Amino acid sequence: MKYLKDKTSSFIKEQRGFIRYGKGAAMVLFMVFTAYFFEDREIILPELAALSIGCLVYMNSEWRAKPWDLFKLPTATAIAGFFINMLALPLLVKLIIAIAFTITLLFIAKNFLAPALATALLPIVTNCTSYLFLWSIVFFTLLLAISVLIRDGRSVKNEHSFAVPKLGMMTYGLIILMWFSVCYWTGHIEMAAIPPVIVVGLENSHKSNFTIKIGIRQIVVLSIAALAGSYFFSHIEYPAMSVLLSFFTVYGLLRLMKMNLPPAYAMSILPMVLHAVNPLDFSLRVFIMASVIFLSIYLMKKQEGKLRSVVQVLRKKSE
Repeated sequence: MKYLKDKTSSFIKEQRGFIRYGKGAAMVLFMVFTAYFFEDREIILPELAALSIGCLVYMNSEWRAKPWDLFKLPTATAIAGFFINMLALPLLVKLIIAIAFTITLLFIAKNFLAPALATALLPIVTNCTSYLFLWSIVFFTLLLAISVLIRDGRSVKNEHSFAVPKLGMMTYGLIILMWFSVCYWTGHIEMAAIPPVIVVGLENSHKSNFTIKIGIRQIVVLSIAALAGSYFFSHIEYPAMSVLLSFFTVYGLLRLMKMNLPPAYAMSILPMVLHAVNPLDFSLRVFIMASVIFLSIYLMKKQEGKLRSVVQVLRKKSE
């Protein structure tokens, strides 16, 4: 009897999981169909895939904590990134301004919503000039916010907030600045800001349990997601089919790795808004960028741990 109950419970959980995945995938497919209806790929927001899967499937408590911020923060950073891109400035300077603006906004909003970084960088990386991009992000993030609000049945007043890790955020900003500089001086500015990698890096920067093993698995997943997404998009005529195949690939990979990594879904559809992406070149750029940034975060955390130990010892001696 107990065995039957366990099997029934497991079956129900799986069914609910598939339904949640279906909702997330449906929102992304709706966005893709809209883009091709208007014949404007700039409508496609890869980070909506990450937000949808993170909020509707993985039920990420930090992202869901303030439902209206799912609309306000990505919209604000996307608008900022769009108009920053119009400035007559070098690409490096535009990227730095976008990063600085987003980090400042997250501090002010007291919300650690890492995908807001991606929506700030996307219009700069893709050199977006279509105002449909702005309408798209307003519509789809509002739709997501309402979906989460209806699902949770709670108002903004009842939300709890998460502290934004100031030291970790500032240190991570410094790591990104150094990475931008390296890309600029080596003549590879094209791989300076791959949004999903920057989002995963920001989340890693405030995880107390981040290890080199976790970092390696994330690098593998992001690199394969980039390879699969760019391959399907360049070889399959129908965009909806390429999205579904990319999602199935990422889903299977994450199950195999036993990980929850919503930005991997964003990585798999990012090639749809980039120009003339070679699958091997793109996945190699993702691999290099993720390796450098995640290793830097790991080394940063080791130094932070040593510093905390020294401070504790000094406190004990002073007592």
